[in-house]
Amino acid sequence: MPLEFQREFLEVSIHRPSRFPAAVLTSSDRRTRRVSNNVTVPSNPAASGTVNWAGWTCSPVLVIAFEEYFEELLVSNEAAISSYKLAQACADFLLSQDATLRSLGLERLSIKPGHATVAMTVLPAMVNSIGITHEGAVFTLADATFSLASNSYNERTVAAHCCISYLQPTRLGDRLVATATQIGRSAGSGIYDVSVTLENTVIAEFRAHSRVVGGALLPVAPAGQSRTAAESVNQ
Repeated sequence: MPLEFQREFLEVSIHRPSRFPAAVLTSSDRRTRRVSNNVTVPSNPAASGTVNWAGWTCSPVLVIAFEEYFEELLVSNEAAISSYKLAQACADFLLSQDATLRSLGLERLSIKPGHATVAMTVLPAMVNSIGITHEGAVFTLADATFSLASNSYNERTVAAHCCISYLQPTRLGDRLVATATQIGRSAGSGIYDVSVTLENTVIAEFRAHSRVVGGALLPVAPAGQSRTAAESVNQ
């Protein structure tokens, strides 16, 4: 499981409503946590006996319950893991097939369903006559990041409408980071916001309306193979 997904999975595991809706974690040391949840935890764990489970110090009665809980989460998150792999495969395909995107020297930082983060260093060809980055280069970065996010479901998706506001100029050598976030998505359309930043400063805000045009993004497997590329990623 990718490290990035492991972190998200841990957050979901702790905070998602479940059979343990009132779970509480308390600790004076991040490495030693005590968990309580509608189960009486002895006031003196040392006297009654404790066990170390997944880095947490807890009463034995919780161990079996939490092991069952995490087993259920592992099963229910199979689809999410497959979606993560599918989003990665869609991004691989888009970048491999688009010469314009490759010419920008984009650095893929994060790809998840409905989300993408991409970095671009301003090259000499992207600078205009007054020494600042062409607006078109910033727009293309934002549009490319939106494309990676909106196509992450393996449905061929294009832009129906885009707009951008430029807030700060950038210059040769600056490393710009664009983050696309899905705001809403229905069967045939979606809305995505993209923030473009330089270090901690937002230099442009981009909003795009997507339209699904039909068909799968990933190609069908060649003759003689029974699975599509998308199905292969889920194995």
